[in-house]
Amino acid sequence: MIYRKITTTVVGLLIGISVAQAQNDGEQTARACIHKRLDALVAEGSRNVTADPALTACANSLKSEFKAKGKTECEITDYIGWIIRNENSKMYGVSSGPYKPDKAFLARCQKSAT
Repeated sequence: MIYRKITTTVVGLLIGISVAQAQNDGEQTARACIHKRLDALVAEGSRNVTADPALTACANSLKSEFKAKGKTECEITDYIGWIIRNENSKMYGVSSGPYKPDKAFLARCQKSAT
């Protein structure tokens, strides 16, 4: 009986670790793509990251992962925007700090979605 509980606990932990790793891999892939695209935009002298379809494409798989987790479009947009700002900051050696939801953006976004 005790071995069954231990085995169940270990299997549960391993599954949780695998899911977390897969989510982390998805974010790391998106970050690498975003960083590469930002490098290209800087090299081109372009500052219009908002309308860049290649940059948007970098985040599409991550967006799908977050939708599957039940995140709203506003939450997803806020987080991906932070990733882009964070990667841009890294390019210039600036620390941008950990993610904190932009409450003002989320409120405006939720209001406009209704």
